[in-house]
Amino acid sequence: MEKKKKKVILISIIAGIIVLAGLTYAYYTSGIIGSESTSTISLSSGYMEIVVDGGEQIIAEGIYPNSAEPFAEKHITLTAKNTTVVNVPYTIRLVVDYNDFTEGAIKYSLEGDNESASGDTITNKEMVTVYGSPYLGTGYFGKGSNLVHSYTLKIWFPETGKDQSIDMEKTFLAHIEAYGKIIETPKGWYEADNTHLLGAIRDQSALNTEDLGMTVPGVDIAEEDEQLRVADDDYGTSYYFRGNVQNNYVQFADKCWKIVRIDGNGNIKLILWNKDGKDCTISSAQGQVFNNGKYTKEGSDTKYNIYNTASGVGFMYGEPDSKQTNVYAEGGAQENKYDSSMLSYLKTWYEDTFKVKDNTLTSNYTEMLADVIWCGDKSFYSGPGYAESGDTDKIDTYFNAYKRLTQNPKSPSLVCPSTSIVAGETVNIGNISKYTAADTKNGNGLLKKEVGKDANNNPIYKLYKVGLITADEVAFAGGAYNKANSTYYLYTGLNSHFWTMSPSHFVGTYAYVWYVYSTGSLNVNVGVDNGHGARPAVSLKSTATITKGDGTINNPYKVYVEGEV
Repeated sequence: MEKKKKKVILISIIAGIIVLAGLTYAYYTSGIIGSESTSTISLSSGYMEIVVDGGEQIIAEGIYPNSAEPFAEKHITLTAKNTTVVNVPYTIRLVVDYNDFTEGAIKYSLEGDNESASGDTITNKEMVTVYGSPYLGTGYFGKGSNLVHSYTLKIWFPETGKDQSIDMEKTFLAHIEAYGKIIETPKGWYEADNTHLLGAIRDQSALNTEDLGMTVPGVDIAEEDEQLRVADDDYGTSYYFRGNVQNNYVQFADKCWKIVRIDGNGNIKLILWNKDGKDCTISSAQGQVFNNGKYTKEGSDTKYNIYNTASGVGFMYGEPDSKQTNVYAEGGAQENKYDSSMLSYLKTWYEDTFKVKDNTLTSNYTEMLADVIWCGDKSFYSGPGYAESGDTDKIDTYFNAYKRLTQNPKSPSLVCPSTSIVAGETVNIGNISKYTAADTKNGNGLLKKEVGKDANNNPIYKLYKVGLITADEVAFAGGAYNKANSTYYLYTGLNSHFWTMSPSHFVGTYAYVWYVYSTGSLNVNVGVDNGHGARPAVSLKSTATITKGDGTINNPYKVYVEGEV
């Protein structure tokens, strides 16, 4: 996959400390000591200067829980000159160096003033809880001279009406950093406050926007914690977790999940970790609902699909005995006509898990799930795509995930292909591989079932917003083809394997789909009729909020669900 070039406008990045403030709360008396400085950035097209007022020392006395007045207030002024027609961006962050107050005790507010009516200031924020080191947001200057943006940052220790003596003798240290560079982000990344899961992930996670010193997805396994990294996806820019990540645990729908990535629309993809959301430390054996070849409710074999036809690689599949050249058309082997065994299992699991109340599969849980693309990439680069095991010619077909993950240069991708090689020609296959529930703009809208008609004779559908992660996502997470990895966050520690939804190849008498071996490696050495485990995946909407947590195994993010105790 060709890496997207990031736009960098400033010659250098503002990385100096602008304010360093220390606060010790001793119930009724305390002090803040800090120092301020100015920082000026030179540009090829002008300059940007940032000043924080207040002098070298601040002394505050009589600090106590107070909802009427902040305990600290800083005035930040940015002055810029820009002689080009290109916007000059900046991002401001409150970097918390030390904070042993109870979780949620400290809050901040921000109010901006675009004094020169140039560009756009950071969105105002009111009483936002300080988790981690929050980004205050991104603003930008347009063309002109003597351009001024100013901000008032207030830091609060508000009264709760309850006993707050637990925060006696606590300390809060922080400073402000500003960056003069655009970082491509998922939608809403800077705008989400940290009561939202998206904002909490941002504030509790390190973002690595450069590849220097990092392992290469698809080539290397990732054994260390590389936190969030960047790749293109179908919606724009995705931030994905990689390696031995320790802060991507989520409690949702009475289950424990791990965050795989944030897609370009800001939705948050989760993979099931265990079935008891009250305790994320429980063995991940419970995360494979079709573990050891059995589905826990019905006792069905966990084969992926039919095995002796090229159509068997599909999350949905076409006519097994079809020999027509256009395999993607109606009646073709790769048409989306029938549910695979795996999709049938997932639909049953979905209805059981999210406590569906009616025929439309609507519940407080399902309303929080995003309708996103689940990529079952049926594009191929060699072979006809339709052969059966009884054929004697043109029998082998290799799908593009096989090429991306086994052949040099290895190049996993979060973009689901819309083209395929058919009879030596590149053809447009549109959204055939992009499984969605109702979205027919970005996907095929096939993860649904008509169950009746409404009063106006319009169809009523059950919508299934569920899938599996792809082999490419496993590669981005830290796995690699035929390379064991027992430290990255997808490793289960079990003597069993679990399926992805990525087709690999049809050779001889078998169809093959990628799976994760018990050692943590990506593999494709057994056919789709084998009994592996499965770890369902869902995607939370970017608007999901949390009630607590920092993403660690003992303090996972707790997603707020209306009506849930």
